[in-house]
Amino acid sequence: MSSHSTAATGDASASSPTLPQSTDRRDERARNETMDVALLKQGGIYSVTGESGETYTVDLIDETCTCPDYQDRDPEGGCKHVRRVAIEVEEETVPRPDGKLPTSALTTSIQEDDDNDVREDADYQQAEAAIIDAIQDREEGIARLQSEIEALEFVTDTLEAIRNPDEDFSLDTIRDQR
Repeated sequence: MSSHSTAATGDASASSPTLPQSTDRRDERARNETMDVALLKQGGIYSVTGESGETYTVDLIDETCTCPDYQDRDPEGGCKHVRRVAIEVEEETVPRPDGKLPTSALTTSIQEDDDNDVREDADYQQAEAAIIDAIQDREEGIARLQSEIEALEFVTDTLEAIRNPDEDFSLDTIRDQR
């Protein structure tokens, strides 16, 4: 689930444990800039694509970000990306860090027809299934990439061992080192 908005609407500064009480430029930018926030995987890992088009990875639990502002300055209260994720989690516009859907997304739309019969809205079930599928697809993609990285590291280690004339080459030795 992602959020595309020009402004975060709630007052997260008063109740969010992640954000400092004072408002500063990063707070303003977190609230007012257009950002796309999506849960990458359970455990509070989100991707945030900002107005510049750059995408950064935010760990909401550890309050870290891969953006230059966080990496170079480590601002108190986090960079605008960490703050935006905290705002959107609090406003329930993205899944929680544990991967569960926000309470507002789980509220079933109930409609009463002319006979006062109550029925659930089928769109809710379709939306929930789509969100769960999207999260699972992202997690599977990450697992595939991790496997490819490990395979490439093994190939690199093997090539280095073959090229090193000072050592005897053995695949078993390389496998044991992993």
